[in-house]
Amino acid sequence: MKILIAIIGIMFSVGVFAQDITRNNIFIEGGGPLGLYSVNYERILKNDSNVNFAVRIGLAYDNNNPNSSIIAPLSFSLLKNLKNSHYLEFRLSLRNEYITTVHKHAQGSGMGNPNPTYDTYEEVEHEFTIYPSLGVGYRYQPQSNGLFFNCLVQLLAVQPNAEDIWRNKFTAGVGYAF
Repeated sequence: MKILIAIIGIMFSVGVFAQDITRNNIFIEGGGPLGLYSVNYERILKNDSNVNFAVRIGLAYDNNNPNSSIIAPLSFSLLKNLKNSHYLEFRLSLRNEYITTVHKHAQGSGMGNPNPTYDTYEEVEHEFTIYPSLGVGYRYQPQSNGLFFNCLVQLLAVQPNAEDIWRNKFTAGVGYAF
């Protein structure tokens, strides 16, 4: 009977001292797999005192004439607890980008005519691309509601015909954990 009481006591004491972290984050991130800003939601899937797993989805818009892009980053993170609310983060991200390109054309009529007329028209192209990236960095993930932030160095894949396939990127995010 004493052994059973001791085992139950140990189980409750382990639960009391376990350091669960908040499960949800809403944050703004600059740089990283986008090279610009994004608004993100992240969910901690495994809530453990030592190692945690998280998945994130984000959204960004880039209007770089003549292109406009809707970008939806998707990330998977492994968080290794360093001490209390401080974590080492390993991240795999996918930059999902839907690009719309508008080409403006003009056709002239009346060659040799001193007053030629021109018809203008637009040609629209759509393209979907995915670029993977790997990152490692620091994260402050509170154990209760509050400020969340992270900073990572990421290797970002760029277009396959580019001179260098990977380039270093720095990313930083700040938001609210709940």
